Amino acid sequence: MKLIKAWGVAVLVYLVGATISAGLVVKANAGDALTGLGGAVLWAALPAMVVYILMTWLAALAHSGTATPDQPGRFALAALPVPVVTIVLGIAGSLLLDSAALGTGASTAGSALGTLLGFIGAAWWRSRSRSRAHS
Repeated sequence: MKLIKAWGVAVLVYLVGATISAGLVVKANAGDALTGLGGAVLWAALPAMVVYILMTWLAALAHSGTATPDQPGRFALAALPVPVVTIVLGIAGSLLLDSAALGTGASTAGSALGTLLGFIGAAWWRSRSRSRAHS
């Protein structure tokens, strides 16, 4: 049940973050900016990175109360499946829709980096919290 809670948090953060990111692109009329490297980084990679940091970190924190220090696999199972699945689905959707390679690559890179940073941050936060609890 705790895994479902963590995954639900990740899906909710993804939906809210993707909606806000898409709304910003539309409001700023940044569609043409996505064709250049700077625009791809600004409008695709950075928002994706922020969303995926929050998605991974909050999913891990939603589950962290149940994972003991000797259960790092369960911690990873709580934090990583939703970000990984959404990255894969994003790539598949871009291929099917024949999207611009630069925007897809920038978004994928931002998503992957955000997932990594979110997981590392959550693991650091978890170890910090556990060491304080044992002090």
